[in-house]
Amino acid sequence: MARWQRILYVSVVAQICSLVGFSFVYPFLPLFIQTLGVRGQAVPLWSGIIGFSLSISMALVAPIWGTLADRYGRKPMVVRSMVSGVFTTGLLIVAPNVWFVLILRILQGILTGSVAASQALVASVTPRENMGFSMGLMQSAVFTGAAVGPLIGGFLNDHLGFHGTFAAGASMLAIGALLVIFFVNEDFQRPAAATSGRRSLNPYAQMRDVVASPGLLAMALVLFMAEFGNVVPAPILALFVPHLSGVPELRGQPQTSTAVGIILAIAGVAAALSSLQVQRLTNRFGFRRVLIVATALAGCCYIPAFFVQAVWQLIAVRAAVGLCLGAAMPCATSIVGLLAPENRRASAYGLTASASSFGFAFGPLVGGAIGAFYGLRPVFVVTGAVLVLVAIAVTTTVREPSRIKIAERPVAVEPAPYGARGRK
Repeated sequence: MARWQRILYVSVVAQICSLVGFSFVYPFLPLFIQTLGVRGQAVPLWSGIIGFSLSISMALVAPIWGTLADRYGRKPMVVRSMVSGVFTTGLLIVAPNVWFVLILRILQGILTGSVAASQALVASVTPRENMGFSMGLMQSAVFTGAAVGPLIGGFLNDHLGFHGTFAAGASMLAIGALLVIFFVNEDFQRPAAATSGRRSLNPYAQMRDVVASPGLLAMALVLFMAEFGNVVPAPILALFVPHLSGVPELRGQPQTSTAVGIILAIAGVAAALSSLQVQRLTNRFGFRRVLIVATALAGCCYIPAFFVQAVWQLIAVRAAVGLCLGAAMPCATSIVGLLAPENRRASAYGLTASASSFGFAFGPLVGGAIGAFYGLRPVFVVTGAVLVLVAIAVTTTVREPSRIKIAERPVAVEPAPYGARGRK
């Protein structure tokens, strides 16, 4: 097995562990804060503040971690993000009040970010011709962790309580960190400017070099819009499901949370499965074309959600959207890796992670406002329209990476000319 493949497979397993660990916790924080004395209308307010604070803090510091990764190595940043997750998740066990939870979530946003760190690590060692396969597998890990985590976390929460679930989440993150520490050998060489000390560490100033790379600023906008559109329905989903027929019942009580968990899990599994086919699609059609078609189809698939009357219909809609986004997101991350200068690859993923975090922060705010003022069903129409706009933005601003001349050696462990096949 080639070194890049070993790093890829270890990173996939570690990423699943970390995402499952995080997903054990965040869906149940609105329930947990009620045990800390938060009641009534303060519950959704605090839930919104906690979620927003994590996303914003992550968006602001992501460029810093990206710059540090380019200077000191990508593996240390992956380990840092997962170990930080161990502590910020485990310390929830001793949280005395909601303010402590808020501080931990802000720290989590500042100190973690394992997805972007792992993508930068894998992209730095993957040959160009295998980038679609690697990013597809990494994105599949993200979808799998996000789908499986809430289901297992809900079961653990019912049987172990919140503290037991938080401990289990921290343990999963610790397993991910240990896998990277002992089984990933990055062989990183610091840039000459960093080793000579001639260049000061100013991540936001150095980000100008990344933004100047052809297409990267456009991809940051695309990923912001994609993440924004994807999470717009988040705050209204649990409110919308009770209006549908087919919600499972237990002893005469509707199990709304179970229905929402099933919907999200099926969408995640569909996305994970489709992301595994990205290499085949991009080999035939190219990254840009697959990204355009997949995001446009995702937007069109969301429109029927306006008309659904039963849970199974919403499951079908979300599964179709998951299939489309599962193909789109690995294409986007592959394009970022292929466009970025080699010594700024982690910074590029820091930029796009920051853009995605801003989308993740503001999407639910917009979705909640639309649901409050115009009703729940129009939220799905807005979501579909945003995703169609993403496809239009890619069409007008992004070119296929293979058609752009990049003054750097290929993204490969061994030097190889562009277009080489089968090099390991």
